Amino acid sequence: GRFAEIYYWDSYFTMIGLLESERTDLMRSTLTDLGSLITRYGHIPNGSRTYYLSRSQPPFFSLMLDLLADRDGSVTWTHWLPELQKEYEYWTDGAAGLKPGEAWRHAVRLKDGTLMFRPWDDLDTPRDESYPQDLATAKTTDRPPAELWRDLRAGAETGWDYSSRWLADRHTLNTIHTTDLIPIEYTSLVSHLAKSLSKAWELQGDKKKAAQYAAEGEQYADAVRRVMWDEKRGAFYDYDWKKDRRTDVLSAATAMPLFLRIATPEQAPRVARAPARAPARPAR
Repeated sequence: GRFAEIYYWDSYFTMIGLLESERTDLMRSTLTDLGSLITRYGHIPNGSRTYYLSRSQPPFFSLMLDLLADRDGSVTWTHWLPELQKEYEYWTDGAAGLKPGEAWRHAVRLKDGTLMFRPWDDLDTPRDESYPQDLATAKTTDRPPAELWRDLRAGAETGWDYSSRWLADRHTLNTIHTTDLIPIEYTSLVSHLAKSLSKAWELQGDKKKAAQYAAEGEQYADAVRRVMWDEKRGAFYDYDWKKDRRTDVLSAATAMPLFLRIATPEQAPRVARAPARAPARPAR
């Protein structure tokens, strides 16, 4: 069909199927392809087309290594350490110099100093793959076109293109404000990435770097538990860092902190019951 090339986070789910089908050879070749993109461009683009280079997709590379390590053992981590390091540096680019309330690319420093991560695209022009559609969307609003197009592009990076999670009014595409939001899965995945990097450096014999990345991974995990958890509603929610509050959209992403073992034993069973208690939104 239209999408004949490799896509980043889609490849993880393909690899689950390959693992069940005992096609470890194809898992390795998939990682070789994705690793070559990191080596060449410093990150894994949304997909393997040149016009996707300005954005990535949720960082599933370390989870892919988890799958392969189940078959190939710890050598997986040391073999892919250079690519894992570059992936982490891409996602945390500019984070060290951020002041409270500032953001740079994917990194966001909240007002209290907490570091978290958001969707981003380096370009603010209509998407090449949906150029006429993005031009048309810009004509339906008074928003600055560049701002709208950046948010559309960032929405495409999430893989949830497009979910009501990203829409300010929950209904209309021209209200998209993806870069204002910190999705549950982004900081959760960067936490897993940091902890995986710690594991790789530990196997490499560098205990100092292993401790550094373990600590950073735990800081991100703590941020998810603290910032994204809503005690009253009993679930994890995306966070609007511009408005300094959680959103009201209960999505499947609330399960990500459970999948990555970030949620506490007290939070997990409450998340399991949350959908049944969520109020229905009135139809319009």
